[in-house]
Amino acid sequence: SGLATEEYVPLDLSFNLSQVVKIQIGKGEGDAKTNQKGLSFALVKNEKDTWRIPEFLNARADQKKIDDFLKEVQAAKGELRAKDKSLFPDFEIEEKKAFKVSLLDASDTSLLAFLIGNKLAGDNLIFIRRKDSDDIYVTSAKLLALMGIYGKPAGEVPKPDYWAATDFLKLKPDSIDRLQVIQFQKGKEKIKAHIRRVPGSDGGSKKKWEY
Repeated sequence: SGLATEEYVPLDLSFNLSQVVKIQIGKGEGDAKTNQKGLSFALVKNEKDTWRIPEFLNARADQKKIDDFLKEVQAAKGELRAKDKSLFPDFEIEEKKAFKVSLLDASDTSLLAFLIGNKLAGDNLIFIRRKDSDDIYVTSAKLLALMGIYGKPAGEVPKPDYWAATDFLKLKPDSIDRLQVIQFQKGKEKIKAHIRRVPGSDGGSKKKWEY
């Protein structure tokens, strides 16, 4: 039998945090019959130590979300549930269905790669295995939630926009004096709209918008 009953093998998702410069996230392998591709995107740290999302307009990624996720991976503890490749479909943790995460260093070498099953083990419990192992563990690590997956995993896919930083929206309205809407036409910028704030007619500190 591939089931583990009394054997204790600790879940090991160790890696050198300082070496991680790329996080590859995906789900499934795709379907050759329907020509549907497996979903995959990356979070990449640049030379300025800023994380970016190339597949999402190269937007800046949320540093806290990445830090929280990597810390949760490092701290994950689990119990062995199975150690037989033939049981992968029972946990929906085979390559063609599972969520996939790879942590890579500057030379694009994998530091850690693991898969999360589409089937939940219970409330807040997930199945997980290292890519290079047939051992399947159950863990309470909140890895799916920290990837933006809150519903039943079978019906969800990881989305690059979840990782995008939103602090650029936290602007103080009083600090804005001009707004422009710019459209790119044949590689050149063209201003489509322009409004600015100017002193009010009373000459006081209150300003008004002028088109």
